[in-house]
Amino acid sequence: MGSPARASDVCLDMAAFPNATETGKDTTTKVPKPPAKIAKKRKRSSTSSTHDSEEVDYTSMTIKELKNILKSRGLKVGGSKMDLVERLTKPISVIDALNQKKYLSVADVHQLLSCCGVKNPEKVNKCLKRGILLGHVKLTGKKSLKTVIAEGNCASCEEEMAATVKDILYQKEYGGSDYENGGQEASVKCETEDCGQGMYVTGVCYGEACFDSGKFHNHCTECPDFGECLGDYREAHCEECGGHYYAGGSGSCPCEESDSDGDWGFTII
Repeated sequence: MGSPARASDVCLDMAAFPNATETGKDTTTKVPKPPAKIAKKRKRSSTSSTHDSEEVDYTSMTIKELKNILKSRGLKVGGSKMDLVERLTKPISVIDALNQKKYLSVADVHQLLSCCGVKNPEKVNKCLKRGILLGHVKLTGKKSLKTVIAEGNCASCEEEMAATVKDILYQKEYGGSDYENGGQEASVKCETEDCGQGMYVTGVCYGEACFDSGKFHNHCTECPDFGECLGDYREAHCEECGGHYYAGGSGSCPCEESDSDGDWGFTII
């Protein structure tokens, strides 16, 4: 028989026994699991509290409270209490949400155009975008781009013409002297045989869209919020005072000739 093994001859791999000590005793404190019924109860309680926090009972609120919420979201506040509740709870599209806002921003107009399938909203003519901003032109989807926005007569053959929103999306904001060339750069052309006169749609920004040969189609693009129509192609925007003046015949803005009292003789818009 061989000699008995000595303690020094035995090598234990302690890593293989993470809960063991050198004495061979397990000193790990085990935390008992809660009973199954308690665990399920806790889970139900957690789910219920999350659900309750997400639901809001708008019907229990006063009209004033509902209007305050709508106002904070930039939505319309008119109508009965049920109208207000429906406005807050009814799932709506991005287009509907934008159209429900009392006031649109420049970014809202671009998003609205994009949702209607318009490419490069930033390049859309500012007279039209101003009209959308102020609510003169309503966009409710791609089909609304086919809405007739102006009707009138051709400046050349006097035949009836019509233009849709889509027709003037990328129309020039300034007609200039194009009226002398038959409106060749206009977006809308007369379809009468042997005519082809080009016509601009002006006045969209203030809700009075109409056809023009280009001579009186001059939309200022320097003013904020997409600018405004000036009419005569000789009107110009002053970089100094922000107003408009008649620039025909090398004219200059009255602000350059004003006295110290600031009496410029015209109203700054």
